[in-house]
Amino acid sequence: LSPAELTALLEAGPGQTRLLIGALLSGLSLDDLAALTWEAVGVDGTLSLPRGRTYVLRPPLQRLLGDYRPPAPGGSGPVFRDPGGAALTPADLDSLVLCAAHDAGIAAPADVDAQALRHTYMAYLVRQGLRLGDLAALAGHVAPAQLAAYGRLSPPGRGRPPHEIDVELPALRAVTT
Repeated sequence: LSPAELTALLEAGPGQTRLLIGALLSGLSLDDLAALTWEAVGVDGTLSLPRGRTYVLRPPLQRLLGDYRPPAPGGSGPVFRDPGGAALTPADLDSLVLCAAHDAGIAAPADVDAQALRHTYMAYLVRQGLRLGDLAALAGHVAPAQLAAYGRLSPPGRGRPPHEIDVELPALRAVTT
């Protein structure tokens, strides 16, 4: 997706949809987000994810999470929930992305799903020269065949470690400041 489409998508999504889109554009997977509970949000700026993975929250996602956090202190239960409080499924979350794509006026909204948003983030990282071996550290598990396919997007030369690239999408940073 283009930067303009990302901005429109983030601006079209209210509340939990905006948080969902921001999280996908920060490398979290649909399965991670469907399982995410408020108890997994650490006061130290981390998320405890399934399979023992710890995700360090960067400022744009911290702001979105803070904006959405339930007003009651010590909120519990699923972060992404229906009006009755039940956790949304991965399919439900994907549907929220599709609705936001329609609302944002994206030309082909049916092509915008959680995987497209994660791909946009991973492609952004790889195009800056991120070492392919470091992609999983920023975006979670990536199947080996998919990882190899990202090699086509990598610029010539030696790969760069995460601290040498911009790990935050500018469109995400822009709408959360």
